[in-house]
Amino acid sequence: MKTGLFGQQLTLMEELKASTFPAHARLQTAPYFQALAACQLPLESYVGHLRALSGLHGVLEQALESCPDQRVASVWNRDMRRLPRLLQDLRYFEPRAVADLKEAAGAALKIAESLRLRSMEQPLSLLGSVYVLEGSMLGAVVLRRSTPGLFCSQARRACPVCMTTGPRFMSGGRSFSSA
Repeated sequence: MKTGLFGQQLTLMEELKASTFPAHARLQTAPYFQALAACQLPLESYVGHLRALSGLHGVLEQALESCPDQRVASVWNRDMRRLPRLLQDLRYFEPRAVADLKEAAGAALKIAESLRLRSMEQPLSLLGSVYVLEGSMLGAVVLRRSTPGLFCSQARRACPVCMTTGPRFMSGGRSFSSA
């Protein structure tokens, strides 16, 4: 574990928060996420977002479930899975022909491959990925409250995991602070 400014031991949650802060700051200024927050994304972008999340969660959740590191097992459990709900959300869009966005699909594949590699070389680092993805779910809940647009209201009804479900990882029975 790392130490803080005054030499105190940081909890895993504090360490994750500090190490991901720069990435969160960059993310909040990215044009894609500004458009997402303003509810100005085209349908293809939103569905592509769900597809990318599905791929990432599929790889990450499988790696977490098979991870032999007890520190990971002390935090992760099957009840925290998001993939089944993401797939449910995507079924809402099946009647529509929504094309994949080449750039988004390519980026998701690169991240998924990185997750696979990290699961073998640094399995504990997978908790950082869960932390970031859970933070994105919390962000979706916040966005839901502030987006009155037509597309967003349709997405809220269609997509319970991305628009209505808050984080389970940072609240509830298991958390980073106990690991």
